[in-house]
Amino acid sequence: MLSPRDKLIEDFGLFFENYGLPRIFGRMYGLLMLSDEPHLSLEQIAEGLKISKASASTMARQLQAMTMIAKSTVPGDRRDYYRVTNDSHIKTMHMKLNAALALSSLIQRGAGLKEVSPQTQARLERTRHFYDELAVAIDHFFENYRPPQEVEHEPAPSG
Repeated sequence: MLSPRDKLIEDFGLFFENYGLPRIFGRMYGLLMLSDEPHLSLEQIAEGLKISKASASTMARQLQAMTMIAKSTVPGDRRDYYRVTNDSHIKTMHMKLNAALALSSLIQRGAGLKEVSPQTQARLERTRHFYDELAVAIDHFFENYRPPQEVEHEPAPSG
C-alpha cells in the first residue's frame, strides 16, 4: 500500500504521462516538488523512485531542458544535485508561450500563401487569432502577477 505522499508522486507521473511524457518524468518532478530537502542527488532520486540511476539522469536532463528543475553542486562534492526552482512554473509557462507564438507565426505564414483556399484561409485566421489573443492574455497576466511572499520556516524549538 502506498503512502499518501507516494500516491501523489505516482499521480504526478500519470499526469505528465497523459501529456505524452514518460511517467518517470512526472514522478521525478513530483518527488522533487514534494521534497523537504533543498536538493536531491541522482542516487537519492533513483532510490526514492526505485529506478536506475541512468533513468534518473535521463529524466533530470529532460526536466532541466524544460526549465522545470535546476542542477546545483555542493563544494567538495562531485555529485550533481537537483531541485525544483521557486520560479520553475513561470519559466515553463514562458516556454509554452514562446512555443505558441512560434506556432502562430507558422500559421500566419500559411495564411499568406496565395494557393490557400478561402476555407483554409479562414481556419488559419481563426487559429492565428486564438494564439494572438492567448499571448496578450498571458502577457497581461505576467505583467500583473505578484507571487506570494516567501515565509521563512524556523525550526521548532527542541525541549
